[in-house]
Amino acid sequence: MELTQLEYFRTVAYEESISRAARKLHISQPALSISIAKLEEELGVHLFDRVSGHIRLNNMGRIYLRRVESVFLHLREAELELSSHEDIYLSEIYVACSTMGMCPTIMEKYIQSHPAQPFSYFVHGDEEIRRLLEQGAVDLAICSRQIHGHDILWEPLFDERLVILVPPDHHLCCRPYVEVSDLRNEHFIVQRAASNLYGEYSSIFDNAGFQPQTSIVTNELELAIRSVDAGAGIMVASFLTVARHSHKGQPRMIPLKTDRLVRQLGIARLRGHFFTKPVVEFYDFLLEYFHQQKFDQEKFFQGV
Repeated sequence: MELTQLEYFRTVAYEESISRAARKLHISQPALSISIAKLEEELGVHLFDRVSGHIRLNNMGRIYLRRVESVFLHLREAELELSSHEDIYLSEIYVACSTMGMCPTIMEKYIQSHPAQPFSYFVHGDEEIRRLLEQGAVDLAICSRQIHGHDILWEPLFDERLVILVPPDHHLCCRPYVEVSDLRNEHFIVQRAASNLYGEYSSIFDNAGFQPQTSIVTNELELAIRSVDAGAGIMVASFLTVARHSHKGQPRMIPLKTDRLVRQLGIARLRGHFFTKPVVEFYDFLLEYFHQQKFDQEKFFQGV
């Protein structure tokens, strides 16, 4: 078998369609079908189930796809390692992130000190991040929860805590901290995520035995913060979410005393993936960045 055959197989596996895969590979459908049939004949197993004109990987196909991905991953790692010896310093950094609002600030801070560094950065769901890591398509991922997968390493960096955001003249402004029970009669600005229609932190109110009175619901963080500033209500948010958004007249941030941690932020990466010099520097930058955020959070919550 040849690498071309493996590439054809991999493309059909992801497209789940001979016609779409043929268009992507710029070959004819009959030629692609013959190549897949020849590969199955050489292996002595069927890799796909074909039902009513549809093609899907079967169990044997899934096992084989993992090995094929490993072949292409090792080839990519070899190319990266060879290019590093050519002293190509500004090779591109490939980063994925699972939280849309978190990474832009991190990237901005890094780019300020490395303005010429090429970046490829996208927000993805957990399953897509897992796939990209296993393929070697990204160098690392900054995630709000652990990514599980074959040979994926998880490095926890930061246990984030909750705060409340109130207008500057709010009656809670004088408090060193507040408890959830103190918020029973407040009106809330709720930042809603696609994965949680009731707000990311709705469970803390369930545990306190009440549901918040909602005045505004939005998935736009900046609008939520400005609505608090305008006096439309208060907001429960994570420490980093509020700390990285500053503008004139920013509302007051107050520690929320609760046993619940918002999330554990960390870095996911593939075991054995070769890090170029720029990736190593960016990785070290992330460690230092989150170390500083951890220090700032501990200082803010001191005495709570």
